Amino acid sequence: YLSLLPVAGWLLELVIWAATYLYALECLRHSADGFAQPPEFAEPGHGGWALVAILLWSTVLTLLIKLNFGGGTWLVSVLMAVTLPAIAMSLALDGSVSHALNPLTWLQIMSRFGSPYLLLIGVQCLIGLLVGVAQPGFEHMLPRFLALPLFYFMAIYATLFNFRLMGVLVHQRHEQFGLQPKAHQLVAQNHQDDDQQLLGEVERLAHEQPRAALDLLVPRLRDRPGDIPLLARH
Repeated sequence: YLSLLPVAGWLLELVIWAATYLYALECLRHSADGFAQPPEFAEPGHGGWALVAILLWSTVLTLLIKLNFGGGTWLVSVLMAVTLPAIAMSLALDGSVSHALNPLTWLQIMSRFGSPYLLLIGVQCLIGLLVGVAQPGFEHMLPRFLALPLFYFMAIYATLFNFRLMGVLVHQRHEQFGLQPKAHQLVAQNHQDDDQQLLGEVERLAHEQPRAALDLLVPRLRDRPGDIPLLARH
């Protein structure tokens, strides 16, 4: 609704989208670190405004090409569709705008993904198409005061979904990116890997040799009595 205000509306909308992209980048980074739950907040200065500036520049470039050449705007659209995931991943992982805008960075990220990168582009284009069709559809079927928040809810949710998807894909290939996911480090520090292996062995023995399974659990519980998953199994 703030975007409907005269004069200041477009600026407020820009701020809202900048905040959305800043949080979306945090979701990407959080997912790349192996966390299943979304982050509670986004830290400032991690590329939200930079990504908005890049998107604005692509819009301005499209208009300039259309005004001066009368066509060829599809080239900018294709270029942004292909490079935007790589730009967003680079911004989320190291926060450097110059590095994110380097074509060599795009090629490196694309090569590390291989063919799944094309699938990612396809999914994002499909979602973008659905969001684009939804806006006039909502306005045609509903009063504007209902259509507007419904469209923004869908658009913002789609944005967060796209960035979450990119983060998950980065996490699946973290070794190729030279990353050490924080979730894996926390698991190692808290000995959760050992606990999972122990629980697997207990599960295997529980039905046929319950006493042996109990004997496996008791020493670990004595060492760490506050371990909730193990205590529940016990």
